[in-house]
Amino acid sequence: DKWTDSCYEIYSLVMTQCGFFDGRGIGTMHYSVLQKLMGYQNELRELVSSPESSKAKIASTLWRLSFALGFGLNAQSSEWAVSLIGLNASDSVPVLLAHFEDEETQTSADVDSAVVAWLTICAPACEDLHIRQQAYSLLFRVVARLFECGEDGFHTSCFTALRAMEIGQVESHKCKQGESIIHDNEAEAIVALTKAFSTKWPSSLEASKSCDDVPVGAKWDSLPVFKNVLQASLRERPQFMANACRQCIDSLTMALYNPRLRWYAMQILQTYAVEGRPLHEEDEDSENDIINPITMKRLEGWSQDLLEEEAEELEDEVQTVAEWVCKEQMNDLETWHHDDNIDDEIACGRMLSWLTFLQIADTASGKDSISRPAFTSYVSRCQAVDAMMDLALVYGNIGSERKVKLDTVDPFDDVLHRHITEESIPSSSSLELSKLASLVIFRSVEVFPTLCKNWWELFCPGYLSQTVQDFVEKQVTPEILKHALETIKQATAFGEMQVKGSSMSREVTATYVQDDFTLSVVIKLPSSFPFRRAEVDCSKTLGVPESRWKRWSLQITQMLNNQGGTLKDALLLWKENVDKEFEGVEPCPVCYSVLHVKTHKLPNMECKTCHNHFHSDCLFEWFRSSGKSACVLCQQPWSGTRI
Repeated sequence: DKWTDSCYEIYSLVMTQCGFFDGRGIGTMHYSVLQKLMGYQNELRELVSSPESSKAKIASTLWRLSFALGFGLNAQSSEWAVSLIGLNASDSVPVLLAHFEDEETQTSADVDSAVVAWLTICAPACEDLHIRQQAYSLLFRVVARLFECGEDGFHTSCFTALRAMEIGQVESHKCKQGESIIHDNEAEAIVALTKAFSTKWPSSLEASKSCDDVPVGAKWDSLPVFKNVLQASLRERPQFMANACRQCIDSLTMALYNPRLRWYAMQILQTYAVEGRPLHEEDEDSENDIINPITMKRLEGWSQDLLEEEAEELEDEVQTVAEWVCKEQMNDLETWHHDDNIDDEIACGRMLSWLTFLQIADTASGKDSISRPAFTSYVSRCQAVDAMMDLALVYGNIGSERKVKLDTVDPFDDVLHRHITEESIPSSSSLELSKLASLVIFRSVEVFPTLCKNWWELFCPGYLSQTVQDFVEKQVTPEILKHALETIKQATAFGEMQVKGSSMSREVTATYVQDDFTLSVVIKLPSSFPFRRAEVDCSKTLGVPESRWKRWSLQITQMLNNQGGTLKDALLLWKENVDKEFEGVEPCPVCYSVLHVKTHKLPNMECKTCHNHFHSDCLFEWFRSSGKSACVLCQQPWSGTRI
């Protein structure tokens, strides 16, 4: 009874490593130990059942049982201590469940820590499946409560919670998500862990920098258990991680700039970026709440020289981006073009943040037709592509100042895990900046091809122009075509339209039968697309006037070469335009398209004089470029109406 908790843990280590030398039975060491532990377990049941029991006594008894039967605070937990002793550890589970189901039960961090430690021992011993699942559910609930503890910093209770969560996940991950009652509580624990990691624990890292007299436990980023828990959650429960990310995404985004947080934060952010669900669902929040107030001020500046309708359109585009991108990331991204005095750590953070943004933009663009032009317009206003391409050229060079050579492109997971093994702990030097930079160039050209082409033509240093073009030709264009063909193959929106292509010839052919007419389009990509223009040929279309198929060729050309659209986007727009024209809808006289390339809307403005229909976006652009408000066709002062 005079032993400290550490003595019980040392005893457990000796027992599990050496065993009992004098056998079993009355009078043996094994018998004495078993009787002592059975006494503790009976005492625990009595303490938990009595409302007058002190929290300190409950916690002390739980800790002694936990340490004696294999829970490790200073060493790895033992899996065979319970079977070696022969104690029925599950006897105390029902009273613990009843105790914590009582809403009036008051607890403390010390009691909660002791409870999860004991549950890691007794839950696996439960043979009754229902009680076993309830025990693990309680474990995850209490773990979440420990992570949510009000104090900032990483404490012993957080370490205990991580150890317990690691053991709980072994049981939870035996079945698929949603098949066990444990999973809801595991999701709760993952949310609490992610919030603690991104908002509370960084203070421990700051303390460990400024003070030598800091407990080892405060340096949680050096603990394998945290890496193990996070990797298991990412691998087995990505949806839970994505949901957790959404609830603290601003702090996770800023964690990319912290060398000791970024490796973990990037992986958590990726679960949201690929999930395909926006941060703010439709009608969930008001517009002013979604857009960062600082972005709103910048938006006012961007809109100063625009027509009222153009300013409204720009605000809608920023609104679309804000539905997917968190406030901190937007605010940060908007400053990059004006802030080029940065060190390696900031550069690494920016590249990681940009890669996350690119993935979000790519995911959002696959969900609806308005997201890609909205993201393109927003990024163009921020001049973020220019800033990131300039930055990537600096860090992507693995040659010399006289002979620049860009590093090869590797998949993002390979870049992230290049120097990480199952046993190693991520450090600030785990990420190679040259690999990140080459990936930034690759993904930027892939997601924002037109903006990257504009940067290459206008702002890329002349002595690097050929180097960048060669990089695009060898590493980007083949992957763009390969990915486009895979996407088209999986798409269901093409209906009866037949699409085939070849990576070798860089040609894509689409055939579509409409009202007994066989419509055909051939798209040929140059070796350095998108830096060189794609060629579109609709001349093989039979039974259709030349003026019409030339108009279709122009639509696809605009989408690919000027609007930053993908092959899939261009072919779908062509199909939809063909369908509308065969339904009798007249194309807009400005863009020669029925559906607007950017908004996919039908012509919605009618001239009162000549009664021709125009897209409002095309009309306003015409007014701006011509310098007068006159109808495009009849040249009379504009007095049209919206239809």
